Amino acid sequence: KLFAPDIISTNSNEHSPLAFSPDETGVLCAVMDDQFRGRIFEMKYIDGSWTKPTSPSFVDQTADHYCPAFDPNGTLYFSSRRNAPVNYPKGDGNRIWQGNQTPNGWGNPFPFDTTVSKCREFSHSISTRGTIYFSSMATGSKDLNIYKAERLANSYTQPVLLQYGIN
Repeated sequence: KLFAPDIISTNSNEHSPLAFSPDETGVLCAVMDDQFRGRIFEMKYIDGSWTKPTSPSFVDQTADHYCPAFDPNGTLYFSSRRNAPVNYPKGDGNRIWQGNQTPNGWGNPFPFDTTVSKCREFSHSISTRGTIYFSSMATGSKDLNIYKAERLANSYTQPVLLQYGIN
């Protein structure tokens, strides 16, 4: 069944799958305009119906945002070209960011583990064990390739290129 016709499912360039929160009371998606700028929208399920899409409070209106995805614990991951905080490695393109909801709304997002996210990453998925799968144009590639990095305690392994790429 088409979800939220003319609200989320539109004639615009949908650029991500829907990202439902683990409790299924919120959904985020990214939409690209005709100049390929990505924006994330959020809808909430309140009193039996979905709210109109709004820009979540964590969005930096001066930067692109793509590919929202929740891990099983409710942490949100997304790609963005927003400026990294001071002392973070600078990069060229999208890096993975993460953030959480608080009782008062969204907290401030922060860049994902810099062992993994070095820029030019999209479309992430996080397993229950914390393994992250993502697409990247790393190492100067002109194509997106699929990588994985495993969580070990409070850090991640170096990303590993998987055998099957994206054509």
